[in-house]
Formats: sequence, structure tokens, C-alpha cells
Amino acid sequence: VHGIVQDRSGKTVATLFGKWDESMHYVRGDCSGKSKESLPEAHLLWKRNKPAEYPTRYNLTRFAITLNELTPGLK
Repeated sequence: VHGIVQDRSGKTVATLFGKWDESMHYVRGDCSGKSKESLPEAHLLWKRNKPAEYPTRYNLTRFAITLNELTPGLK
């Protein structure tokens, strides 16, 4: 993903970049033409959480697992 933020005059004031499922970063100003991986001034906006230490079958979340739980009242 790559995007820019412009002011009213059309000048680029910030650049956003990253992968939608890994992380997003921003840099003040225009960084087009520069390698995104080697920008020390890039600020982290969002980063994906680490996957569960003990993944469940089908990678269900804990919440999804509880929705499928058969409680004593349903037996």
C-alpha cells in the first residue's frame, strides 16, 4: 500500500506505505523515488500482532471457539 497526504496547494506533506497485512509507516514529506525499506525517519503507525503461540485448528480466535462451545444448557 502506498499513499500520500497533500495540503490544499497539492504539496505532499506525508507519505504512507506498507503492507496491508503486516505494517504501515509514514514519513513527513515526499519520499517518492526513495527505497521505503531504508528510511530511518519512517514512523511505525500499525503493526500486526504476533500469531497465537499455540494455534488452534483452522486458526480460529478464542472468541470464535467460544461461539461453537456446547454449554450444558444446550445439551
